[in-house]
Order: sequence, then structure tokens, then C-alpha cells
Amino acid sequence: MAFGLLLVLFSLILLGNLVVATVASVVFFGAMLIVAGVVHLSQLFYNRSTGHVAFWVISGLLYVLAGILLMRNPVLASSLFTIIVGISLAVAGAFVFTSA
Repeated sequence: MAFGLLLVLFSLILLGNLVVATVASVVFFGAMLIVAGVVHLSQLFYNRSTGHVAFWVISGLLYVLAGILLMRNPVLASSLFTIIVGISLAVAGAFVFTSA
């Protein structure tokens, strides 16, 4: 019960300041990407025998690079994310419209 009230309180605070909420979520997502990149690079040592070494190195480095770029400029990253989602939804809508 107390956790639910705490979540409602935080959501109302964040709705009051959307810019802070957006920047915080982008920085958090950047941190998650860096952690995912480190995990991918650590998987390199466990999956050397499968022959997919280049995949683990490239994907790990790209994850870390994307996370760093998100954390360096979260406002630009959130703008680009919004544009990419908008384009994706427009393309998906066009496919649905033409297939009907």
C-alpha cells in the first residue's frame, strides 16, 4: 500500500516537470546500454569457441558507445528518439493503410 502511494506521488511530481523526467529516463537508458555493452563484451570470453567473436565485440562496443552518447547529450537523444518513434509509427501506419 505504501509503495503504491509512493509511486503515485513520484508520478505526480514527474508529470509536473516533464523535461526532468525525460532527461532522467534518457540518462537511465544510457546507463542500461553501457551495462549491456559490458555484458556483451564479457560474453566474448565465454563464447569464443562458437566463432561469433566479431559479433560480441562489435555489438558490445556499439552498446557502450550508444550509452555514452545518450548520457553526454540527453536532450538531443530524447529528440532523436521522438523523431525515430514518429517515423516508425508513420511507416507502420502506411503499411496498414496500404494493406487494407
